[in-house]
Amino acid sequence: MPDSHLPSQTGPDDALEADLQRLRHLPPAAPTPFLFTRVQARLDATATKTGALPWWLQRPAYLVAVLILLVAINMGAVLHFAYQRTVASTTATTPLDSFASEYQLTPYVVAYE
Repeated sequence: MPDSHLPSQTGPDDALEADLQRLRHLPPAAPTPFLFTRVQARLDATATKTGALPWWLQRPAYLVAVLILLVAINMGAVLHFAYQRTVASTTATTPLDSFASEYQLTPYVVAYE
């Protein structure tokens, strides 16, 4: 006989325990027939549709980021070479000076005595 001298407790723990006892007697849930076959067919269909592209092209955010990066690098290169050309054309006066500036050669002077 359980502790009869203690008052009986009917609280949330007892209600939870009673609910759990009722749930233990239910049969386990089973998937519907051919669930695995349908899931596998859907995965195969998705794989064949997007399998032709690399993973980074399947996500639009990656594609946009790569395109913006390429445009920024190309614009930087164009501006850099345009600036070098204008600086070279304003400072070079002789063919030798233009050759040296185009190939970024720095002339140095050796003093002979």
